[in-house]
Amino acid sequence: MSCTKLVHCLSNLMLPGLLAIIVAIGHSGCSSNNHSIPKPLRGVLLEQPVTVNHFQLTTQDGNEFTEENFHNQWTMMFFGYTHCPDICPTTLTELAALAKRLAQEGKPQIVFVSVDPQRDTPRHLKEYITYFDEDFLALTGKADRISGLTKQLKIKYSLEPAIDDNYVVNHSSAVLLIDPQGRYVANFKAPHYAETLQAQFDQVKRFINTPANT
Repeated sequence: MSCTKLVHCLSNLMLPGLLAIIVAIGHSGCSSNNHSIPKPLRGVLLEQPVTVNHFQLTTQDGNEFTEENFHNQWTMMFFGYTHCPDICPTTLTELAALAKRLAQEGKPQIVFVSVDPQRDTPRHLKEYITYFDEDFLALTGKADRISGLTKQLKIKYSLEPAIDDNYVVNHSSAVLLIDPQGRYVANFKAPHYAETLQAQFDQVKRFINTPANT
């Protein structure tokens, strides 16, 4: 056999092995972020932060609220609607309890986003959100602007068929955490309890504020 043919044969034999090694290295690199996340925060902390792109909604007081309002403070955001019979009032009650547990300088901004703009006017939202905490913000806006925000945050919701102007809105029950750089960094899943939210919030802040993770 000539040298040229021998080299060709050896190359064909070695190629599958080399590909296997490359694939293994690639998988190892992709999963390294997950392994660097502390166990208590796996499934809570996102492997890669998601920068919140431009959006524009309106607060219960008629003020404009955009992605700029996330900067320089932590924000907890929850999506729901005022006619919600259970998960919304329960979650907002726990968020109000969380706010009372935290020192003033350590409180996150609490933002409730309505996914039912047809019924949740700013005036109605103000009456609703004030019941839980006067410092909470409630947002609404045109349906396409709301869906634009939910899509970039991967929040799902859907309206069931209306009966006599009454309808149910199915929606995500997660509380989202936005960091002071305006990045979506963590997702707190239901059921929500003030003490658990506080513990997870503190763990996320410690992890993100570690120099190696900034």
